[in-house]
Amino acid sequence: MKPEMVLLLIVCSAMGAWTTHRLAPVKGIGTVRASAIATLIFVIFSNGMGSLLLIQEQLALLQACFFGASFIGMSDPEKLGEKQVLGASAVFSVLFIFALPYLKHLGGALGATALVSSLFVYGVSRKPYAWGEPNQRKSP
Repeated sequence: MKPEMVLLLIVCSAMGAWTTHRLAPVKGIGTVRASAIATLIFVIFSNGMGSLLLIQEQLALLQACFFGASFIGMSDPEKLGEKQVLGASAVFSVLFIFALPYLKHLGGALGATALVSSLFVYGVSRKPYAWGEPNQRKSP
């Protein structure tokens, strides 16, 4: 994959996650509608502008990346803040680039990749002993 395409995938991933994350708290929209609205606007815009610059396969790849990253933006803002959402979108774009050939025909691959990205960033951004020191835990 060309470096320009990798950069476009990272940017599309960040845009998908961030716009969904920002739209979701708006009254009456919610997470699912935010993802759908952001993706619909991106697809309409990219079909108009992107068809002049990219071949159809590249355009479909960018749209799939945007849509998959929008799942990250659906995360609870109390669990993943704006910085974590952008970090998870970067992880998602890397996983998307390397795992896509293996997950191409697997249903739910975008959602699974978004989940792994979100869980990774959530785990990395937490304090080491967020649930108490190991010796302070009560045994059953």
